[in-house]
Amino acid sequence: MLDLFIVLIWFFVTSLVLPSDSLGAEICHVQLGGALNLSRSENIEQLKLATACCQLRPVDPDSDLNFMIKLFGNPKVRRMSGDRLDADRVKVIFRRGQRTLASALSVRDLAIDFVIEVDNELVGSIQLVRADLQAIYDYEIGRPSETWFSIGYSLMPEVWGRGYGTQVVDRVLQFAFDHLNATGVHASVLKKNAASRNILKKLEFSGFPTADRKHDHFFRRP
Repeated sequence: MLDLFIVLIWFFVTSLVLPSDSLGAEICHVQLGGALNLSRSENIEQLKLATACCQLRPVDPDSDLNFMIKLFGNPKVRRMSGDRLDADRVKVIFRRGQRTLASALSVRDLAIDFVIEVDNELVGSIQLVRADLQAIYDYEIGRPSETWFSIGYSLMPEVWGRGYGTQVVDRVLQFAFDHLNATGVHASVLKKNAASRNILKKLEFSGFPTADRKHDHFFRRP
């Protein structure tokens, strides 16, 4: 439960980090991934997703740990996310046990963390967390009986502006709706992060008002 609590706080704080994605949309056009042949007995750590420019695979808590610490310790990433994750918290968040997809879907705390690679180089991460989102229920966007996820991602500043953010969010959305039976996906964005809001709007997320003074909240259904 401690891991889940930390992850949920992180998602509400971290949200989507990419302050200039739309500026480079012409570099790498969005391409929806093809059908994914996914067995319910398949281990989550074996999942692979792809876009026109990016490859996504689950975080390896050992070999990817140094990169994740570097990513979330980057001052520009922290400034745009409002996040203050230190190395110890990164270790806790990403050291999850391996599960099959079927067993993961049977519990309430499903979390899948992907690293983003471009030309075999790690450039960021994107996460899906199954969560009870009180704001969704309070504002009658969804119901507790439904299956909702939070989505969040971060990219290294040197690849901002290349269109990767739009691609990976689109691909993970498709994965959530097609293979995780998601009713809806929620995202929160720092109010100063205009480019991330543009990504969500481009991908047909709808905004909704909340009492949160620091973040804008969005949702998307299939």
